[in-house]
Amino acid sequence: MSKQPSKILYAQDFPRIAACGPHVGGGFNSRVQGVEFYSATRGSHQFERGEGWYAADEMIATGQIYFVHPFPHKNCRSSGFVYGGTWACNECRTDGFQKPWWNVRVMKDGSAWCVVGEGFEDLQISDNYAFGDTRESALEAYASIMNAKTA
Repeated sequence: MSKQPSKILYAQDFPRIAACGPHVGGGFNSRVQGVEFYSATRGSHQFERGEGWYAADEMIATGQIYFVHPFPHKNCRSSGFVYGGTWACNECRTDGFQKPWWNVRVMKDGSAWCVVGEGFEDLQISDNYAFGDTRESALEAYASIMNAKTA
């Protein structure tokens, strides 16, 4: 795996994105924070915010940056949504359930997928990683490991 910054980076950390203006940056940051496209691009400047959202989405899809992946919480099947600066869920009527380990980077490692949590250094030192045959199975394995650690 290539050496990447081991924390979430925002629009201002990428000169190419920051130069596009605040609306593009806002869309970028929304995607990094796990906000769905529809919510991130409603209202005025939706085109610019969409450009930023897609720029971050491409970097996430290629494993270049960390992002907030909303994992299901408690016994609820829903992953919730961002509301008022925190995560909320209409299904179980709770909020504020985001965990620090939701900050992940997902990438291909050979023929497998790998998920690493924020602060990951390497496989010998760190314990915040998981592998899977698919992107989804790697995310599920990571959630199982991290839920067991924090239980």
